[in-house]
Amino acid sequence: MSLTTVSRLLAKFSLSFYVAKIKPKLTEKHKLESLNFARMNLKQPLEYWRTFQYTDEYRSKCYANRASRVLRTPKDEWNPKYFLEMQNMDCFRA
Repeated sequence: MSLTTVSRLLAKFSLSFYVAKIKPKLTEKHKLESLNFARMNLKQPLEYWRTFQYTDEYRSKCYANRASRVLRTPKDEWNPKYFLEMQNMDCFRA
C-alpha cells in the first residue's frame, strides 16, 4: 500500500497527525501539597512569589521543539487520551 493511499484513507476518516499537547502528571498528593503550600504562604507579598521558578512552565518551553505527533480527529483535540504527560511538576526558589 502506498503512502498516498494511506494518506487518502486517513483523510476519508478525518484523521490527521497533530502535535500532542503536554500536560503535567499530577497526582492527588501533588495537588494536596500544592494547596497546603499556598495556604501556608497566603499572606506573602507579590515579590515573594516572583522568586519562584515553576518547572512545569519551563519544561513546556524547553521541549516544545521535540513535539510528538498523535493521530486523531480534530474533535479529539482536548481528549486526555492524546496528551503527553510530563513526569515532574515542581517549583523551586530562584
